Amino acid sequence: MDNSLKLILNHFSRISSNQLVRYYSNPHSYYKEYIIGREKKFSQFEEQLDQEIGSQVHSFLEHLYKPFLGKDIFKDDIVHLPYQVEDLVYDIDFIKDNRFFLGSDDEEIQNSLRKIHKKVSNILESDIESLQKDESLKIMELESRMKLTLSIQGSECDVHSFVDRIEYKSGRTRLMDYRSNVFFLRTEIQKFEDLTSLKEVVLHPSFGIRLNTWMYWKLVPSFEEVIDYIIINSDEPVQNRILVPFSSESCQRFDLLIKQIISDVHNNLPTPLS
Repeated sequence: MDNSLKLILNHFSRISSNQLVRYYSNPHSYYKEYIIGREKKFSQFEEQLDQEIGSQVHSFLEHLYKPFLGKDIFKDDIVHLPYQVEDLVYDIDFIKDNRFFLGSDDEEIQNSLRKIHKKVSNILESDIESLQKDESLKIMELESRMKLTLSIQGSECDVHSFVDRIEYKSGRTRLMDYRSNVFFLRTEIQKFEDLTSLKEVVLHPSFGIRLNTWMYWKLVPSFEEVIDYIIINSDEPVQNRILVPFSSESCQRFDLLIKQIISDVHNNLPTPLS
């Protein structure tokens, strides 16, 4: 078998939201990164730094919330957590174990740690504010990786996705998503149903949100009629949530759509000359 064909077949066995976005936005870059496996190069220093800061925000929140997994959490249980963030930021052992790249000198590193402190505190404050007296929530999973195997044109394809937190509150499952700079989504989310091309669908800002919700709907048979997808803007301390409810009907529509998208990728894989 031709080596390039082997690469393509191996590549197609795994698909993620980022892959699909890269395919429709830049086929040549997609070929280099996902088919021949050339390492992604960051376009600039700030991009790499922002990605690492985001990773550390997740590490901090996972560490703080892990003791509460599977338990009913009330406001008083977590009201102290923001005060623990500063201790973690300056905990040398914790930072050493979790930091990969936060700057090239002490000033940049300290600035990165301040950003992490602010973002984590904002998310915690948002969680605290969202709980009323005597109201509780239950965290079911943290940093949850999901995998779903589909059969597309006789080939098996594993779709991979990631959810920051899965919780249960007031009789509803909620998928929680920590993000920066998200308020543009408030207007864009409603426009999704009007899109006509597969490229527009994949490049829409809410595509990843819909993929995550659809995967959870497929993987959890007891999925209720409506699931709440909640985006927490880590740049703001309070009133920083965007609620996107998804019905079973919308997940069923996306089920047809994602299969069309993956088939399109399967039938039109890029080449070195794309």
